Amino acid sequence: AVDASDESVRELLARAGATDRELAQLADDVGGETGLARYLLDDAGFLPPDVVEMVERCPSITSEPQDIAVATQTVEFMNSTFALRKCDLRKVFREQPTLLLSNAARPTGIYDTGACPAILASTAGRPAAGPRKDKNDTATSIYDTVYLLSTVGVRPKHIKEMVVRWPQLLTLPIGQMLAVTDFLTSLDFEGSVGSLSAAPRPGWVAATPTGRATR
Repeated sequence: AVDASDESVRELLARAGATDRELAQLADDVGGETGLARYLLDDAGFLPPDVVEMVERCPSITSEPQDIAVATQTVEFMNSTFALRKCDLRKVFREQPTLLLSNAARPTGIYDTGACPAILASTAGRPAAGPRKDKNDTATSIYDTVYLLSTVGVRPKHIKEMVVRWPQLLTLPIGQMLAVTDFLTSLDFEGSVGSLSAAPRPGWVAATPTGRATR
């Protein structure tokens, strides 16, 4: 018998039922770290096409050693917080696989896309509030984003809908999110900032870094 720990990424995916077409999507130098991929397939309920797309978007999933405890905590936190359908949970991580990585392995800068004047305000040092310093794990970052949206009036069911439709919200720096909500609040329109969540494209989605898909 072959020790599962000796499997390559391709062998792991083939064992899980990946088709030749799906395997052909992987880069030749896909890497040999199978720990995170094995967790996703064997324990978290993801399918081979999900993992193939995640590796395409974030090669470090299999090219570098990853902390499985971080991924497990994040997947379980998403399940307990949003009670997502399995297909929606898979969609979120397919589109934003960096959520499976530790914060230290993810980009953390403020992005200026030119889409909103508030981004310039944030890079100039405002708002005063920013990311917490006491705890820096991915699940806490997601919690902070959810808390921020709720404090500006976004209803829980709308937060859930936004997370599924625009998973990149969970990867935005909290300082950038604060800047956008502060800017929208300063416009003094009728209703709360949260009322914009019913719009086809909520205002803060405009602050998403260029190049990230919005589906």
